[in-house]
Amino acid sequence: MALSPSTAPSLTSFRALAFDIFGTLVDEPKGLASALEPLTSQLPEGHEAKTSSAALSAALNKHEAIIERQHPKMLKEDTLFGAYNALAKEWGLEAHEKDAKALGEAYGKFPAFPDTVQALKKLGTHYKLIPISNCSEKQIEDIVTGALKGIDFSAVLTAEAIGSFKPSLNNFEYLLKELHKMGVKKEELLIVAQGVGSDHVPAKQIGIHSAWISRGRPESEKGYEGIGKQNEGKVGFGWRWNSMGEMARDVELAFSS
Repeated sequence: MALSPSTAPSLTSFRALAFDIFGTLVDEPKGLASALEPLTSQLPEGHEAKTSSAALSAALNKHEAIIERQHPKMLKEDTLFGAYNALAKEWGLEAHEKDAKALGEAYGKFPAFPDTVQALKKLGTHYKLIPISNCSEKQIEDIVTGALKGIDFSAVLTAEAIGSFKPSLNNFEYLLKELHKMGVKKEELLIVAQGVGSDHVPAKQIGIHSAWISRGRPESEKGYEGIGKQNEGKVGFGWRWNSMGEMARDVELAFSS
């Protein structure tokens, strides 16, 4: 839904949607719960990472973000390998190389949210669809031929191809250049993402419209990258939907009216 209906552009004014993949289209919390089980199984009962997928994601992402800033050209598989080992060290747990390596391989095989594929098919009748992700070329290949099989994407942009990780503005400038080649203007693009720091903060910095897919996460959930105090005044998304399915519903209504 539009947060300010009187001032928000019409959904029919956009020609392209750029999506974050993990957490927006693909169920990252569910995938991580399985991939990090070798670590979480060693934690005591009642530990927040065993009871909250948000806390588990935040714990890993904290370490991965540090590695990404230090090594912007590193493959996603390698940042995850380092983050896995750093998290194990933080928690005082035993980490095995095979499990750390398996995390990066698992990312490309995470399942889509139940509403994702059908929603993308509907949205694809109205817009160009462009994922822009911090994953590697190998991971994106696994995703578009697996969880997102059958979706007609106009382009697929990865951190490996771009040479940096979101939230670097370089990634979004790269996106705009690719859209220019397609004849799509900046004001005709809508960023659609669950990640606040990774997508919505840079979207506002560079002046791109954005929509938040909250995926049912309350803003105050502990450990989760919500739009809390750390992002106060830094985001400017004009729409908020709980799911891709809800967004597709409203888009269909907008184009039919």
